[in-house]
Amino acid sequence: MNRDKLKVAVIGVGYGERHVAALTALQDVEVVALCSRRPESVAAAAERHGVAFSTTEYAEVLALEALDAISIAAPAGLHREIALAAIASGRHVICEKPLATTADAAKEMLDAAEAAGVVHATCYDWRDLPDARKLHRLLEEGCLGNLYHVRLEWMSDYHADPSTPWTWRHSRAEAGFGVLGDMSHVLDEIHWHLGPVGRVAADLRTIVAEAWDGERGSLRANEVEDAAAFVAVTAAGVQVVGHLSRCAPGARYRRTVCFGSKGFAELTIPDELDRWTTTLVCGRTGDAGRVDRLHATSAQDAGTTHERFAAAIRDRGVRVGASFVDGVAALRVSEALRESSESGRWVELPPAPAVDGSVAYSDAG
Repeated sequence: MNRDKLKVAVIGVGYGERHVAALTALQDVEVVALCSRRPESVAAAAERHGVAFSTTEYAEVLALEALDAISIAAPAGLHREIALAAIASGRHVICEKPLATTADAAKEMLDAAEAAGVVHATCYDWRDLPDARKLHRLLEEGCLGNLYHVRLEWMSDYHADPSTPWTWRHSRAEAGFGVLGDMSHVLDEIHWHLGPVGRVAADLRTIVAEAWDGERGSLRANEVEDAAAFVAVTAAGVQVVGHLSRCAPGARYRRTVCFGSKGFAELTIPDELDRWTTTLVCGRTGDAGRVDRLHATSAQDAGTTHERFAAAIRDRGVRVGASFVDGVAALRVSEALRESSESGRWVELPPAPAVDGSVAYSDAG
């Protein structure tokens, strides 16, 4: 094997095949192992991608001598134990969102990674979209002036059909959250663009109450939320309104709209399955209703999430994009939204704890 290449293993081969594709696209990375709970699935994936070693036990992956990092795409309920074991073995870790099923578990992962001095990243890869980065630059440079209002929508129909099979994504123990996990990119977007959240009020709903569990041969309760409507106020005082659903028939889009004292910006992703088809409209209203375009300074292509993770392993001066710090932040907001919905009250979030090291290579504000 070429030791000039980083050796990476992927844990989970459902959505994890996207991780494999992202990693194998990098010239300086080699995927050396795959792991999944189902032996037939992991063997087939290994054959498809030309990976020599596959197993159903992640401990066997971590026992490999030539292994620099792991990419975790297993169900969220497994993230903590796999990540902690990998970190204890000195491996760098990139992990799917949500980072864990609770903020405490995610913070434990963050603390362990910091103590071990390994590179850690959370897969908030919607940050990779060129138009998303342009919007971030507009906000970063103050092109919209004092920001007043932000509206966030993500409407999809992938769980709208009551005949959708029951999976781990319906389980609170394995998934932690429903749309607040699947669509937690929106919560990361708040943190990335606007900074910490100060308080929230929310209404969470389970719309499709049951799904068919083929292994049990019966209907099984959906234990997580299918929709979330919320108001959030950032620590800086920006008013944010969000609406997320995975049960909106015929809908598949994301939209972010920002209004400030100098102008507006609207980012639309019309089909979540083709996230690169985006539009960004921004400007300020001039005389006679004329809209003048706003422009931020251009930035270099930041690369993909996995590309930046690999680069940060080689050079600690490289920013990973979203680190475990950002994964913890999103889960803190998710838990506050759930608490608000259950109590019917506003929930205040305490200031985020200071973390040494991570912020230096994260894009978080």
